[in-house]
Amino acid sequence: MKRELLVTVLLAGLVVLAVSVFHAGASSAAGGVYQADAPKDGIVLTAKPGNVTYNHSKHAAVACDKCHHKPDGDNKHAKCSKCHTAASTPTAKDAFHKNCSGCHKEALAKDAALAGKVPTKCNECHKK
Repeated sequence: MKRELLVTVLLAGLVVLAVSVFHAGASSAAGGVYQADAPKDGIVLTAKPGNVTYNHSKHAAVACDKCHHKPDGDNKHAKCSKCHTAASTPTAKDAFHKNCSGCHKEALAKDAALAGKVPTKCNECHKK
């Protein structure tokens, strides 16, 4: 009887573990966490006031589609400058400033402990 109970508890534990691993993988596929296939860190965005270096790994908790769009149902995340050049869309500069600065200010408003860790001023992102 004790042996049957032990086997049942162990099997239940394995099922819970398997479901947890599956769920974590599903949320990764949905863009909920940093993707292994994300571009390497150190993407340099050129700008007149100084270049901005973007690191995907620092934004691991942010869903990919918070920044990237999926135009025309394409599952790949398009490079921002692919679309943000036409007169009908915000320029890449405007899109970056709205999304990046806006998100950083939102994060600071929610968590004061991020002060000094999340850039909100021009020279904190733009480096000459």
